[in-house]
Amino acid sequence: MRTLSCPRIIAVAALSLLGLVQSALADPIDDYVACLIGKSAVELNKQEEGKRDAEAAQETAYKQCRQPADLSTEEGDLGDFVNLMVEAMAARLGGN
Repeated sequence: MRTLSCPRIIAVAALSLLGLVQSALADPIDDYVACLIGKSAVELNKQEEGKRDAEAAQETAYKQCRQPADLSTEEGDLGDFVNLMVEAMAARLGGN
């Protein structure tokens, strides 16, 4: 009968726990920004080439992404950053 080596089991367990810890430490605001940019990108890709509307894509994204409860007014630049990224994507894809 063959058994798994102890170092391999420990390595697999350590990597699994590391993944759990990293996801537990994720910043909700970073997740929110990633959601907004990602959903906007999906919406931009759904739009007709040459008629990409960054504003419409962002409106859809803001409806789909859940805003963190602890989002304060100090993160006012958040919307500006998202807008800048989505406008850049739209321009790159050939939009308005």
